[in-house]
Amino acid sequence: MRADFAWWESVLQNGPAPLTGLIGVLIGAFLTTRGQSKAWLKDQRLLAYRDFIIATNDVIDFFAATIRAAARMQRALPEASEWGEKLATFLAIYQVVHLVGGPAVVNRAGDMKNAIDEAAMLVAESATGSLPYSTTQWDAVIARLREVQAQFPFIARQDLGSRARRERTEVTTWTPAELRARLPEGPG
Repeated sequence: MRADFAWWESVLQNGPAPLTGLIGVLIGAFLTTRGQSKAWLKDQRLLAYRDFIIATNDVIDFFAATIRAAARMQRALPEASEWGEKLATFLAIYQVVHLVGGPAVVNRAGDMKNAIDEAAMLVAESATGSLPYSTTQWDAVIARLREVQAQFPFIARQDLGSRARRERTEVTTWTPAELRARLPEGPG
């Protein structure tokens, strides 16, 4: 019986030190893993947001230049594969933003997707001849795309924990007549 008592006595005297060390190691591992997970998520968000902005720019530039020019000149729209590829890239990146983004970013990305869907539907309807080509219509769609696009970086910076400057997100849009009035007169 004395042997049992010596064993328990040893555990009671020496047990707290190793147990405290083990608890410290477990807490340290938890905090390190948590910090690394947060850093990884922030990096993934940054990459997704950057790719989303690039894909959005590609789609909007395509709509603004190619399709609006087709509407203005009453010529045939580009092949669906031309703009379909840009939309597919945008949608793939939208899904990534939807997976890693914060709620405000996902909402703003959804607004952008809705605006792009609206433009894509207008392209599809125009291609079938069910809608007349209308420069005014395209100008309104492009203005909406640019407006939603301008808000995304502000929300993304907030989500990443960066200080954001709201005044840089405002976009001024002009009608073609206003834009022509602002251009300097050429020689002649």
